[in-house]
Amino acid sequence: MNPSETRNAIITACADDFAMVGGEALFLSNVEDMVSCPDATGKAIGIPDLPGLALDPAQQCSPVSYVIIGRGPYCATANDHPQTYVAPQGDARYYLKRYKDLHGIWTLPADLKSTRNALIPQYQAAVDLGIEKDGQGFYDVFSRDPQSAMTPVVQAIKQSNSTFAYSGSNKMVDLRKEATLQGVTSVEVWGCTQACYSQQFVDQGGSDVEGTQSVITTLPFYTEYKLNPTLKKLVAAVGGIDKVDSNAVASWLSALLFEDAVTKATANGGTLNRQSLFDALAQEHAFDADGIMGPADVANRMPPGCIVMTQVKNGKLVRTYPAKAGTFDCNKKNLVEIKLDLN
Repeated sequence: MNPSETRNAIITACADDFAMVGGEALFLSNVEDMVSCPDATGKAIGIPDLPGLALDPAQQCSPVSYVIIGRGPYCATANDHPQTYVAPQGDARYYLKRYKDLHGIWTLPADLKSTRNALIPQYQAAVDLGIEKDGQGFYDVFSRDPQSAMTPVVQAIKQSNSTFAYSGSNKMVDLRKEATLQGVTSVEVWGCTQACYSQQFVDQGGSDVEGTQSVITTLPFYTEYKLNPTLKKLVAAVGGIDKVDSNAVASWLSALLFEDAVTKATANGGTLNRQSLFDALAQEHAFDADGIMGPADVANRMPPGCIVMTQVKNGKLVRTYPAKAGTFDCNKKNLVEIKLDLN
């Protein structure tokens, strides 16, 4: 949470460690120390960075960083006007196939410009597909806002009889509670990102969050971890499924990426060093974390295109699509290239 502490930790890692794996630093806007880190021979090759979570574009686009959920062509077009994004739209496609006349609002987590801008392409892709905006369409929300801050958003829903309401953060709890308080009944789709695939979300929201749907890019770990041996190892290591959330899984995916790249770097008697690890990571075009996620082009820093839809039903998080356990929807149309000027 502290950019100075993060930078000091990177400097220490550069001197003492081989790589950085599974980190979740939220304010990493200066990557100079990572990129210029010397190896054992003194060559400024950089220290491999495989974060579980990377929010700032500087880290996501760093030449030494390999992120499971990347920004794709944005990194090459960051200084262009407009920039090019690859937007996930798998859940919007799912909703439009199952519900008619969807129109409504989206809330943006606005505490950080990076998180806000990361979601706008996804929201715009949904609008382009045919989900119409009500009111101003996209509404900024902040993590420390009280539930009452959702009143204007809910009023926009009521005024338009919106059938669609989407959240990019766990502020969906406050949105749903305020909607209940104001008697909203028109919404058919309460949609959310992976932020709502959380037992804490269900526990905090209670009956108010019933029916909330979430898109995730991994197996629904609460219900399917026993089906995947590698995911089952994580649950055993942390002491039970009640101690697992999407952040834990994200860091686990990064650890598995590191393991896979090390295996490839040392295949056929290869020597493991930072350069050989970088070379192996540059070939990770279909990484699937032993089936925990669908194949993702990590080498080209593309976002995952394989999804699973889940929903809160009777107080439990359950898979809704694809219906078969252990499977993903990997349709190529789940990702779309879109141009926006957000800088």
